[in-house]
Amino acid sequence: MLRLPERYDKKWFVILGGMFIFTLALLIIFKLILGPEISGRNIMGFAILSILVSLITTIGGYLGFKVYFGISTISNIVGLLYMLYIAISQQAPGWTDLVGIMAYMFIMGIGILGGIVVEALVYFLKRL
Repeated sequence: MLRLPERYDKKWFVILGGMFIFTLALLIIFKLILGPEISGRNIMGFAILSILVSLITTIGGYLGFKVYFGISTISNIVGLLYMLYIAISQQAPGWTDLVGIMAYMFIMGIGILGGIVVEALVYFLKRL
């Protein structure tokens, strides 16, 4: 079983870097599946999106909210995989890039909100 670091541990910065690289790599693969050309603007946009998602997810773990971290990490992986599925299956010809990114952001939003709600429930159940 995977053990997460304790709150305020410096290992969270390693997790942040790993999550950033993983997310950025899959976003670049998504773009390369859609077409062989990729610009610096694409990479910069993907890097900004990756660092935001990674920060939002790992800050929760750094502050000790491990349930939130788990749920938001799972939603990140599911969102990235679904985005790649959309790119491979070409479900929306001509709009695949926008549909894929929007689906990813929607799944991430649901995961972040779900993580906050479940973490709050865990907190209140522990207080009872």
